Amino acid sequence: MEQIAEAIKKFILEDVNAELTGLESDGITLPPVAEKNIVFGTVDLSRYEAAIIVSILPETQEPDEEVINGFSDRSEFTVTFFFQKEKYSLLVKRMFRYAKAFRTAQAKNPELSSTSGDTESGVEESEITQIKFYPDTGAVAQQMTAFEISFYTDTEEVLDG
Repeated sequence: MEQIAEAIKKFILEDVNAELTGLESDGITLPPVAEKNIVFGTVDLSRYEAAIIVSILPETQEPDEEVINGFSDRSEFTVTFFFQKEKYSLLVKRMFRYAKAFRTAQAKNPELSSTSGDTESGVEESEITQIKFYPDTGAVAQQMTAFEISFYTDTEEVLDG
C-alpha cells in the first residue's frame, strides 16, 4: 500500500499538475500542488496555510488472485483536495478544475507510472469510481471547498525466489 500511495503522490505532482495549465483562464489561477502539502492520512487543516492541500487515504486492499511466484491485489484509495484562502467563487471553480485535471491525467496514465522513472508503482490499472464535491466545507470565518476521488488500483507483485 505504501508504494501505491507514493505512486499516487508522484502522479499528482507530475501528471495532475501538468494538466492544470490548460485549465486556467482569465482570473482563475490554478497553482500546482506542492509536495509539502500532500498528506498521507487525515489532515488537520489548522496546520496548513497553503491554498491547496491534498490527502491520500488508503481504504481497502483485497487479494485479487494468485499468480505464479506472487500475488495481485485490488486497493481502494480516497484522494481529497481541499481549497482555502481565496474568494469563495474562486474556490468553487478550483474545485471543479482540479477534479477535471485529476480525471484527465488518470485517463491518460491509468498505470500511474512516473515520468521521472525512479520508482516502479506496480500499478497495472487504476479506475475512478466516484467523485464527490463539497462546495461549502469550512466554517463561517474560513470558507473552503473540497472534492474527493474514490478510485482503485490493481497491482501485481512477483516475489523473488
